[in-house]
Amino acid sequence: MSLNLDSFEPPAADARRAAIGPLNSLPPVLRAALEPDSDFRPIPKPGPDDWLSSHREEPQTFLDFTRSSPRQPDAARRVIYLLPLGDFPAGQSPPLDKLRRFAAAYFQMEVKTLPVMTGTNFTTRLNSGTKNRQVLTTDVLKFLRARLPADAFCVLAIRMDDLYPDLLEFRFRSGIAP
Repeated sequence: MSLNLDSFEPPAADARRAAIGPLNSLPPVLRAALEPDSDFRPIPKPGPDDWLSSHREEPQTFLDFTRSSPRQPDAARRVIYLLPLGDFPAGQSPPLDKLRRFAAAYFQMEVKTLPVMTGTNFTTRLNSGTKNRQVLTTDVLKFLRARLPADAFCVLAIRMDDLYPDLLEFRFRSGIAP
């Protein structure tokens, strides 16, 4: 499904302000960062390879998000785990400790890197456009579920090749299944 790129219009300032919600209870620095007319530019029109060029999504306000009861860390599940899967050639791969430190700073949570796992047997394909090898996401998710530590808020797989979705599974997860 491809959308007409000209049909997407970035939200106007009043729509962006409504999506953020009330700011008056926030400290001045945070309030300034969230003001729609701050230095942050609105989302641009999507390019041909962007998600929004081929997937229509309904906007979600911050209030909508909080009402959706998003998962949050708690006393039992409080650690983000990074699980490197496959080969990580030196000079061609991100430094895993730097990635761990960045994730910890960004999410303000404890982040641990698990040992690199090789020899996994995932379904793969060659992307016809990019000619890059891709791994089936449902294989990776099943693999991660079986290795979820008791204190994990989540386990994130790190790979040096692309992923591709099982289309039927993807459609059900995205709410677009027939």
